[in-house]
Amino acid sequence: MTRVIARCPNCGVEHDDAAASGGPCEVCGTTLRNWCRLHSREIGWLDSPECPRCAAEAAAVRARPAPPRAPAPVPAPAPRPPVRPAPPARHAPRAPAEPPRAPVRGPPRRPRIVVAEAEPAGWDAAPDPRVAWRERGDDLRPYAETGARVAGRVARALFAVVRQVAGWAVLGLLIGGAFGYYQGLDTVWYALFGVMAGGGAGLFIGFIVAVRILFAQSSPDER
Repeated sequence: MTRVIARCPNCGVEHDDAAASGGPCEVCGTTLRNWCRLHSREIGWLDSPECPRCAAEAAAVRARPAPPRAPAPVPAPAPRPPVRPAPPARHAPRAPAEPPRAPVRGPPRRPRIVVAEAEPAGWDAAPDPRVAWRERGDDLRPYAETGARVAGRVARALFAVVRQVAGWAVLGLLIGGAFGYYQGLDTVWYALFGVMAGGGAGLFIGFIVAVRILFAQSSPDER
């Protein structure tokens, strides 16, 4: 592909032959001018069919020195034959053998007697299950006694609360019914009011009695 072409300045029609420059454009009739496809965008339209920038680049390429040639490869030295070790002497003199030594005799050794210590009786015997349960029962006896005392106190405290509530409710029933009867009022309503008032008072008093039972000091019989 040529770099310098003939191009229309008006409509942009291009001709690859730069010799067409100076003639009319077949589309709009404008005179064709020279145009470099690589450098005319920088230097503009050309006055001749040769581009000065292209000529300068070609001269610079010709003026470059030729690259140095690579040195010829140096041949590798030939491998040396392996050096074999000298064979050992076949008739080497042997060292004289040492004469056998006479065994050294001493006093006879006495045999060592090891006396095993006697193990205590019942060392490997399994423990009696009745003895084991008895020991566990002795260990748990204080906890069982403490739990029994606490359970007894809780039962007595609940019984005291129920007794106080029931007693005061019956007392309020009698007092309220008698008051309504002698006053000529509604006896049933006053009796029920007396039951509620007496039950509330009994619950309060029973709570106080239960607290005293739970936190009282242990008696000699409980210990």
